[in-house]
Parts: sequence; structure tokens; C-alpha cells
Amino acid sequence: MKKYILLVFIAFATSNIKAQNIQTADYFVGLGERFSYKKQYDSAIWAFKYVLENFPNKNQECSRAMFRIAGVYERDSVGMALKWYNKIIDSEKVNDKDKGMDLLEPYANYKHNSCIRIAALQAKRKNYDESLRYLDLALHTYKFNTYVATSFESKMVNIAQNQSEYYKQLGYDDSAIYILVQKIFDTNIKYRLPEMDEKSSNEVDFYGKISITAAKLIDNKYGLGPFKFELNKALGKMKVKKDSKNHLAVCTFKLYGITYKITSTLDFYKKANFIYDFKASKLWIELEKG
Repeated sequence: MKKYILLVFIAFATSNIKAQNIQTADYFVGLGERFSYKKQYDSAIWAFKYVLENFPNKNQECSRAMFRIAGVYERDSVGMALKWYNKIIDSEKVNDKDKGMDLLEPYANYKHNSCIRIAALQAKRKNYDESLRYLDLALHTYKFNTYVATSFESKMVNIAQNQSEYYKQLGYDDSAIYILVQKIFDTNIKYRLPEMDEKSSNEVDFYGKISITAAKLIDNKYGLGPFKFELNKALGKMKVKKDSKNHLAVCTFKLYGITYKITSTLDFYKKANFIYDFKASKLWIELEKG
């Protein structure tokens, strides 16, 4: 009965659209989004697929419709959602730099976000190796496009948190710790104080949160005191040099057999500056609790 009502509605909607002469791809994308908002998911999928079937050369609208279809399928069919997200990644017509789907985000990042969603869905299935593979694609192949600094940092920190969790689930505690500590180190520490989020006008403290998470992992694996002692020694042996273009500082040190590499501005060219800034960080404060 439900399917019959849907078919009647679609027939009515289509005839009404023809009568109003408003058959545009953008209209049907908007229609599908309104159906989704009202939780009329079957109708939403119909509208989005109508775009794909009737406006195949409208790349921007088709890309958006595909991403929305995948999102709707996440509700009750992980398999179908994975299929559609992979379609987006494989499509040569999809452009991550299309206009964003959020008023405050300039680019759509369809392929990047599809990788993120696949990683999350695979984690639900406990396929953590696959989750890590897609996060690697999101970081290096389909990179996040934005000019909003807070959005970029939020995205990168979120990816690092997820990578760490997946490594932990696989039993690779060393890698779980490395991912978070490397992320805390990877740009100028002195700029990692709480800041204002451009979107919400609220204060955000990305690195404080992952420092606490890292400290808990460190305490379970090594103990806070022993890790701090080894880290202090490693920082003392850290090598710092300028890059080949003389624009950046490249800092490297080895800790528990793992090499850390930090590429940052020339503010860190002096090792003492780097160590001084790090010892004011939230992670060091957490380590001192040991």
C-alpha cells in the first residue's frame, strides 16, 4: 500500500512539475532535500535519482544527488551507502571543489567526505583496516578543500582521533599513540591555544581534547612518568634543519623506536624555541601529572 501511495504521489508531483514548467536539476535536488528533512526517504531517493536519470550532464547537481542518496541509505542499508559513496569516489565527473553544501563551507568535498563516511561505516562493521585505508585516501588522495582555518583543523584532528581509535581496536597501541602525538606536534604549538570557531562563535580547543586522549593511551601503555622522561631525552636529541627551499623548519626525533617528523615555520628553527613552546602545551601538562 505504501509503495502504491508513493507511486501515485510521484505521478502527481511529476505532472504538477510539468504543468509549472520547472523541470530543472536544481529543483529536483532541492525537492529531494526537502523530502529528506521531512523523513520521507523513499520520495527523497526518487527525487535524487530523477536528477541522475534525466540530467546526466549536470555534473554539480548529479554529484550532490549522489552524495545525498548515499546519506539516505546510511539509515538502513550500509551496503547501499557504501556502494554510492564508492560511486562518488570513482566518478570522474565529481568535483570536490563544487560549491559547498553548507553555507559556511566553500567547497563540497564530495570525494573527501565519502572517504570519511566509508571509514565510519566500515568501523561499524569492525573492518578497521578498511577504515584506515579510506582515512589515508581522505588525507593524501582526496584532500580536504577549505579556506576556513578552524574547519581545516577540526577536520584534521577528527581524522587523527579516528585513526588512533582504529589502531587501538586493532591492538596497535604504539601507532594509536603516535598518531595523536604527531598531530599535536605537526604545526606551531604556540598557536594551539583555544580559539574562536568561525561557524558557531564558540571557543574551541581541539588539541586540548586529543592531548587528554593521548595521555590516557600513554599512561596505559608506558606510564606518564616514563614516557615524559623518554620524550624529554628525545627532544634533547632532536635534529632541526631548514627545508630545501629555505622556507620551513624540519624537526625530527625518535621516541620508542618511532621517528617523529614535524614540518613547521622557521619559528622552530631554534630547537630551544620548539621545546619551550611544547612544554607549555596541554600534552606536556598532562604528562606532568604522572
